[in-house]
Amino acid sequence: MILAAVHLYSRRCASIMATLTHQAARGVWSESSYWPVYRSDDAVVFRLVRVDTYASMTVSIIGVLLTGAAVYWSWRNARHAGTKAAIETHRQHAELTPVFRTTCHAQNKHSVLLELMLAGPVGLDGLDRVEAMLADPVPDRQPVIAGGPTQQELDDQVWGPYRFMLSTTGVVSHRTAEAQDVRPNTPIRFRLEQTPAPHWAIPAHWAEFYGRKPVLVTLDCYKDGFNPWRVERQAVVMQ
Repeated sequence: MILAAVHLYSRRCASIMATLTHQAARGVWSESSYWPVYRSDDAVVFRLVRVDTYASMTVSIIGVLLTGAAVYWSWRNARHAGTKAAIETHRQHAELTPVFRTTCHAQNKHSVLLELMLAGPVGLDGLDRVEAMLADPVPDRQPVIAGGPTQQELDDQVWGPYRFMLSTTGVVSHRTAEAQDVRPNTPIRFRLEQTPAPHWAIPAHWAEFYGRKPVLVTLDCYKDGFNPWRVERQAVVMQ
């Protein structure tokens, strides 16, 4: 639209300049001319000077408009290219979201073996690091009664039948463990133990209620060159 306006303006200016130059050459001026009527030789010179000034101003204005149009289109094209690149990056990131198989194998009455295996997708050749967190079945849990557990105690508590054993390699806390250099179809194993009732709960009631809950795992996955992936609250299959 800007280039079209510049083009029309240029044509109009060229028409005016041609008319004035033709009139000056003939020594004929009419009341419709763009400046007052003068018929002396000095007037012709004066009006030719006015025409030259008008032409210079026109060229300057057109130059500014063309420069502005070029800057605008360069910015627009760069923005469009950036948007397309961002969409493509997001699509590729979504297509490569890790897929895990998660299972628990009973070891004895009080412990199980958690097994995580990277099962896909095709095109994801591995992960640099995976952080596994035992998820709370109630997101954003907060204190509900005065004198009850604090927010920190609620955050530290594992709200499920099992928690990570601190003696296991890769375990950071009872809620979190991590593994490095994760390869497809290669199992990662962590030992879990039964979660004891917190000090504010009745042990029998805790075991009855949370002992039957599924183990939920949230996985944060990292790979160089990609934004992290989060696989939210995946239920572990008990075997």
